[in-house]
Amino acid sequence: MFLLILGCATTGALRVDPDVLPVLPSPRADQYTRVPSASRDPLVASVSDGLPWDEALSGVAGAVALAELEGETVDACRLRWMAILAGYPYPLLARASVSVPEGEVPATLVAEARKQAGARVDVGLVRARGRDTDRWVLVVGEHTAELPAIPREVARGEVVTLGAGDWSVSDPFGQLRPVAGSFVADAQGEWMLSARDGARTIATFPVYVDEEARALPPFACTAASGDPLAQATGIVRAVRAGYGFTDLTRDPALDSVARARLRALLAGGPVPDARAQLRAAGFIGVPVAAAACSGATVEACLSQIWWSPEGRGALVGDLADVGIAVESSGGDVHMVVLGAG
Repeated sequence: MFLLILGCATTGALRVDPDVLPVLPSPRADQYTRVPSASRDPLVASVSDGLPWDEALSGVAGAVALAELEGETVDACRLRWMAILAGYPYPLLARASVSVPEGEVPATLVAEARKQAGARVDVGLVRARGRDTDRWVLVVGEHTAELPAIPREVARGEVVTLGAGDWSVSDPFGQLRPVAGSFVADAQGEWMLSARDGARTIATFPVYVDEEARALPPFACTAASGDPLAQATGIVRAVRAGYGFTDLTRDPALDSVARARLRALLAGGPVPDARAQLRAAGFIGVPVAAAACSGATVEACLSQIWWSPEGRGALVGDLADVGIAVESSGGDVHMVVLGAG
């Protein structure tokens, strides 16, 4: 996803009376789904005519606009969380923001919206009123498959219907659950769902059982400075504390296995089965979890694990010990996280 801040861009000929206030879609929804429609804001509706304008994605754009008008910085992690709260589960491709005089149209941003439009693209476009300007925000999303509407918050014991497809679902302890078109939400907390088409991820989103979605994402995208291993250890500790889990103890044996797995991953050779490696290291008859990631920063790397149904047990599992290996290579951070109970 790229971010394009247009600043005070050149405006076009279209305009409305400045006294005609913007109309923003809701930044919160109770289910994940696309909502193709037309904006209730007359100016946005006029410039988005013919575009695949989506109300859920425009709710994301509205949340961005309001935050920016308050002087807040919306990084990629927060943007993705705004999409979760607005009910848009699909990948985000692009975002742009611009301020123009009240009632005017930012021609550059509208041109960018039309440039981005395509068969599998959704467009979120809004304007919000500041003190003496209108803040326009564009957010572009991509849907490669049509998912059924799925509630974000459900009651314990409820059956969550997913429909056909290749789904991965993990419970609040990071354990994968069998999925055959649906699953039973039988544990309180945060579940993670991901739909795929081969190697392509169609959508990834959490479902909350007997609790509300958190207001802010668990990770910030801002990169911290210092030793990457110390950063990773601190972030893992903070994430677990946020879920009410006890702190993990760094285990030398787990550290050793994590380093061996990371070397194998970076070498591009075969990587042994994690459970077999952990059994060989003496972790027998206890819960175990393993995850690996690569990202521009430690935060970005661990965020990948958190969003992964297959790997997040290493962060949120009911475990006792942890092993972490980190290496910077080619401008990216590469990491292996292992846990055992």
